Amino acid sequence: MTDKNTYTSKRSRIRKNIPPGQVAGIAIINTEEWYYGEMFRLLKELSRVLSLLEKIGYEK
Repeated sequence: MTDKNTYTSKRSRIRKNIPPGQVAGIAIINTEEWYYGEMFRLLKELSRVLSLLEKIGYEK
């Protein structure tokens, strides 16, 4: 979804109009593809950490 106030690049959309309360000069909206990729990576890492903690708990 693009409008006259949004510039779309390969990885993100950069909004020209800044929402109320925005401190930075421009607001960057990440694409869903990047977002879900990062969420998957974080969940995978969290799963690894939890399995290590569980292993440590069983060894005590």
